[in-house]
Amino acid sequence: TAVEYVARREGEGDRFLTMLRSNEGLQMLISDVRHRLIDHDKPVSDRDLAAFAIDCAKLGLDPFTRQIFPVPFEDRSQRVGEGRDAKRVYRLATIIATRGLASIAQRAMPQTWVMAPSGEPVKRDDPIKALLLDGATRKGPWRYDQEEKKNVRDDVPVEPDKVVMYKVRGKIHAHDEILETDWVYGMWHLDDEVFGTDKGNTPVNMARNRAERAWFEEHFPAAKAVMQ
Repeated sequence: TAVEYVARREGEGDRFLTMLRSNEGLQMLISDVRHRLIDHDKPVSDRDLAAFAIDCAKLGLDPFTRQIFPVPFEDRSQRVGEGRDAKRVYRLATIIATRGLASIAQRAMPQTWVMAPSGEPVKRDDPIKALLLDGATRKGPWRYDQEEKKNVRDDVPVEPDKVVMYKVRGKIHAHDEILETDWVYGMWHLDDEVFGTDKGNTPVNMARNRAERAWFEEHFPAAKAVMQ
C-alpha cells in the first residue's frame, strides 16, 4: 500500500513531510485515502482529496501516524433519490488529532511547551456543569459547526442531561517556571452526530476533543490561527 511504501522509503517525521510536499507525495496520499474511502463505500472527489493532502503539507502533520486524518460525511444537499438507490455525494472533513494539535503548539511556541494536556469526564452531578451551562443555548459558544446551527432555534436552552462534558488541564512554561493550568472544558450535545475522533466515535471523545482544542487555543495563541 501507499502507507507501507512511504513508511519504508521515507520513515516518519520530517523526511515524510518533505515527500508529501512534492507531487509524488501528494499523489500517493490521494491514492491511499481514496482506496480506504472506497472500501467504506464513501467515494469523494479528487478536489476534496487534494485539499486534504494540501492541509497535511501546510500544517506539517503526518496522516500516517494519525496526527491528522480525513473523515467522510454525506453532503445531503447533493443527494439524488431515496433509500438504497439514492446517489450520495461525500465530502471530507479534516480532523486534527491531539498529537497533531500538540505538534502545532510545540512548533509555534516552543518556549511555552511542556506536554499535552490530560483530563477526565465531568461527572453528572458536578456543580461546574450547571454553572457552565447557565444561559447557554444550542447556538451558544459550544457550537462550532455553522451548517448545523441553521436548523437550531437560538432560544433553546441546553439541558444538562442532554450533554456530556470533559475537562483537561496541563503544564506550560511561564515566568521562568513550570505552571499547571486551570481546567478547560468541552461539551458535546447527545443529539449531535458523532463524526470522527482519534480515540473512537463517542460523545465523550467528542467533548474531549473540544476541551483539548480549547486548551491549546487558550495557552498557545500563536498556534490558534494555524489550527483554524
